Parts: sequence; C-alpha cells; structure tokens
Amino acid sequence: MKGIIKKFLLTASMVAGISAITSNAASAFTLFGSDYLLYESDGTNTFVNQSADLNSILIGNKINPGGNVELAASSEQVGFDFSQATSLIGEIGGKIITLSSLTATDWFGAGNTTTVYGADNFANRWFNSVLAAYNFDSLVSQIPMLNLLSPTSIKGTLFNSFLNSGGFQRASDPNISYVNHVGNEIAIGLAGHFNLDNQISSFFQANGLGAYTAFLPQNVQLSEVVKVNYNGESALLSSLSATESGQFELGDGISHNGNYEIKLAGAASTSVPEPASIFGLMVVGGIFATRRKQQTA
Repeated sequence: MKGIIKKFLLTASMVAGISAITSNAASAFTLFGSDYLLYESDGTNTFVNQSADLNSILIGNKINPGGNVELAASSEQVGFDFSQATSLIGEIGGKIITLSSLTATDWFGAGNTTTVYGADNFANRWFNSVLAAYNFDSLVSQIPMLNLLSPTSIKGTLFNSFLNSGGFQRASDPNISYVNHVGNEIAIGLAGHFNLDNQISSFFQANGLGAYTAFLPQNVQLSEVVKVNYNGESALLSSLSATESGQFELGDGISHNGNYEIKLAGAASTSVPEPASIFGLMVVGGIFATRRKQQTA
C-alpha cells in the first residue's frame, strides 16, 4: 500500500501473541519491539521501572492518568533507527487495537526522499496544521521586519530546522498512559508537557532562530503523534489540548505534567465517513489526524 498509512503487517509470532491476548481480558496488552520505557506512577511522580507490569500501568484515566509506556524511547539518541516502530497491541470492544510509534515512512512516505518543505506528505500537513492552529500567519504579519518575508518562507525555515534537529523523531515516540473503552468511544491518554513554551523557546535559540521568538504564541499545547490501527482503519493522531496530570517525571521534573486524551469511535459505533481526500487532514475537538480506511489484501 502506498502513502503514509500502511497496513500493519503481522509476523507469525505477533499473530500468536494476539491469539493469546484475545483470550484474556480487554486490558491485556503486549509490546512488540524492544525500544520502550515503562513509567510507573506514585501519584506525584512518574519514574522508569522496566520490571513494572504493563497492564497495571495502562489502567489510568483522564483524571488520574498514572504511569505510561514510551514507544521508540531512544528517538532522541544518536543512532536511533527511524525505520522501525515499537507497538502496543491489545483488544478493545472485541477488536484488536494497535498503537505504534511513527517511522520515517509514516512522516515522509516510502523511500523517505520527500523531506522538503511543501511536499505532499504527513510531515508537512502536520507541521502546517500546528502552525495554523496557533494563527502563525497572523502573528508574523504583526512583527516588523518579519512581515516583509513571506509566511511560506518563514515556515520553510522553521520546518527545516525542526527536521534537521531531529524534531520529527522526537514527535514520533508517544507516551501511552491508558486505553479505555467508555461507552461507544475509545479513550487514549498520551502523557506530555502541559505547556511547551519553554521547550519551543529553547529550540528556537539553539537553532539560531532567536529573531523568531517574538511571534511565539503563549501556552502552546501539542502531543506527540501515535499511529492507531483499529476496526479496519489506520490513523496518525495528535492532540492540541491537554489537562494537568498532577504529576511530573522524576528524572527531569517537567515531563508528563500534561495529559492529552484522544477519542475514537468504538467498534459498535457508526463509522465516521471517509474524508474527501484519501489522506484527509482533520482538526476536530483539538485532535488532528490523517485517516485512511484499511484496504483488504
């Protein structure tokens, strides 16, 4: 299958693992891949414990997100393999659900050759959607000197800096706190930063973009991206709205203080109509996604 959303291929061992899952409770999840971190929570802090029970970690909710599992945990390290995904597989509502980290192919397409700004790929659609959500063009137009440049030119500069500094890798390692079936919806919690202002300012300064800090919006919220395959559909999902989790990651004192909840229609619900474009980008309720109906072989 071409494009950024590809059918998730299961090896024989994974099929065997799923068979075991479906015979257990809906909360039974299994990890595939070795690049992950398990974070437990004591209600105040999250902390790494690779011996923790995965399914105990994933029993949180929006009010008490608890711990989380970070997929593709080495995404910020030198030598990270951007061609491989780490996945969390379980059963919800009688259907298999797969949550995965993103690969370069998900962002840029097969071959990973379309990394330029303006290309027709998820990386560009996601990046532009974030800027649009925070009224980028309007902010730029109000700043002397910068308003002499075209918004497209400035966006291209920011995109290239984000790309070259490993930004897409860092956006590809979701921290999954919970996966719950509530009524006719599936709620997925992603641990992240409640406010990204300091992180964004540091990024601008570190990449020689200090002149651009003048138009930075305040109280920026943005989750990492997670790939979800459920009930015959695949989507790349991210959220622009967080609630406070009431806790911090013990190691750095700043991470995991925000909870981004993404909701999907459950298996028993009426299917959401297909977007006009086969890879339509949607912004609905603070969540944007690229969605495609799963094709049969």
